[in-house]
Amino acid sequence: MLGSKMSRDARKMIDELDSFNVQYGKKETSLEDVFVAEELAYSYFAKTICAHIKRYYNSNSDKNPESMSFYVKPTKSINKGRRNKDEWTMTDNDKQIYVTMTKYLIEDFNYDQLKLLREVSNTYNHDTIIEAIKISKSEDVYSIPYVHRVAEGIKARHEIQIHQIQSRRKLFYDTTEQSMAGRRSRIEIASLMHDWQQSIQNVELEKKVKRLYKEEKD
Repeated sequence: MLGSKMSRDARKMIDELDSFNVQYGKKETSLEDVFVAEELAYSYFAKTICAHIKRYYNSNSDKNPESMSFYVKPTKSINKGRRNKDEWTMTDNDKQIYVTMTKYLIEDFNYDQLKLLREVSNTYNHDTIIEAIKISKSEDVYSIPYVHRVAEGIKARHEIQIHQIQSRRKLFYDTTEQSMAGRRSRIEIASLMHDWQQSIQNVELEKKVKRLYKEEKD
C-alpha cells in the first residue's frame, strides 16, 4: 500500500515515523497508519505532527509509539499547529475511495487536493468513482480535480436518467388513471341509459296493461 500515493503532508509524517521504526527494528507503517496520517494532515500542519513524533517516540513504550494513532491524543491535547478547525474521521466509504484514488494517481498530492478528496468521498459512492477513474484514465489524465469533475458529470447523468424514468412512470400512471376514469364514466353512462330505457319500458307496459284492462271492462 505504501507504494501508492498519498498527500505530501501525510508522506512527511509516515517517513518520519518510519525512520524511527527502522532505527529501533519496529514494524513498518501500515494502511491504517496512512489513514490516521491523512486525518491529522487534514487538521494540522505536518511539521507539528513530525515534531510530536520526534518528541514522544519511545521504543521502550508498550503503547505502540510505532503507530500513527499513538500521536493523535498528544496532538489534540496540545492543539497547536492547527490549519483547519474541522476534523476528518474517515468512514468505510472514505477509506475505500481513498485507496482506489491513491492507486490511480501517479504522484503525491497537495493539501487542497486532500480537502477535495474528502469532498469527493463524502459526495459520491465507490462505483461512481471507479467509473470516473476509468474515464480519466482513458483520457490519460491523473488528478483528483479531474476525477471530481467527471464524477459530477456521471452523477448529473444518473439523476437525469432517474428523472426521466420517474417522469415516464408518472405519465403511465396518469394516463392509466385517466383511462380508468373515462372507462368508469362510460360504464356509468351506459348504466344510466339502461335504467332510463327500463323506466320507459315500465311506463309503456303500465299503459298497455291499463288499456287491456279497460277493453276487458267494456
